[in-house]
Amino acid sequence: MNPSRHPFDHRGPLPLEVERERSHVVVRPVGDLDAASSPALRSCLAGLLDSGADDLVVELGAVPFCDSTGLGVLVGAHRRLAVSGGHLAVGHPLPPVRHLLEISGLDRVFDVR
Repeated sequence: MNPSRHPFDHRGPLPLEVERERSHVVVRPVGDLDAASSPALRSCLAGLLDSGADDLVVELGAVPFCDSTGLGVLVGAHRRLAVSGGHLAVGHPLPPVRHLLEISGLDRVFDVR
């Protein structure tokens, strides 16, 4: 199956690319994930969950910085998916973001790829 663009693609303060790949949906934010940009990711993930997505991968390879607000968005999506038996993975975090996941202990909560 070829990846296809998803209607939740977003080009605001946090550009987001959303693609359906086989059985999961991949969300690729581009830029810092902070208090100013996190609402865009929260809205995107909520829309995907509301539309029935239950296997999400948030690719962080183009996110050089993430603060507690960004982590909160990921935790919220993870909790919502866990309740319904879904799955959230965090893919390819850059070293500063991976370090944040490690010191917060979230690397043991999320499926970090």
